[in-house]
Amino acid sequence: MDKKVEPKFFLVRTSLGQEMTSALLIKNRCETEKLPIHSIIVLPDLKGYIYIEADSPFPVEEAIRDIKYVKRRVQGSLSIDEFKKYFEEKPVTAEVKVGDTVEIVSGLLKKNRAKVIEVNPERNEVTVELDGAIAPFPITLKIDSIRIVEKASEKL
Repeated sequence: MDKKVEPKFFLVRTSLGQEMTSALLIKNRCETEKLPIHSIIVLPDLKGYIYIEADSPFPVEEAIRDIKYVKRRVQGSLSIDEFKKYFEEKPVTAEVKVGDTVEIVSGLLKKNRAKVIEVNPERNEVTVELDGAIAPFPITLKIDSIRIVEKASEKL
């Protein structure tokens, strides 16, 4: 009976801002030493950490040993089903709230910052007022033309 081992995702702590460099150094070690690492994942929203996919923690420990910018492996692991939850698409309207500061990423007002004054989830739109405008007036934009810069709850 050949039982297939389900790969797991191991979280590795790195120096802040050095996630991609660490991943490349680990990749080079895995290639030269032929370590059984399936993938190395750098998520842009997860600062100071990278995920390494392997069958057991031992190749991960070997891959990160004495690598510059890598601090340690976090205890535990995630199964593939647990890891998939990070990639489920959430509706952006659920994330945008009144009072959030956003950056406009498309159109004539690209790169301008604005404050959200209304969210319309049915139409997938937000109404914003530009920051620093002499006479603030409401502008209605599609939700995919903005990016959240600062949440209203973080401003406190």
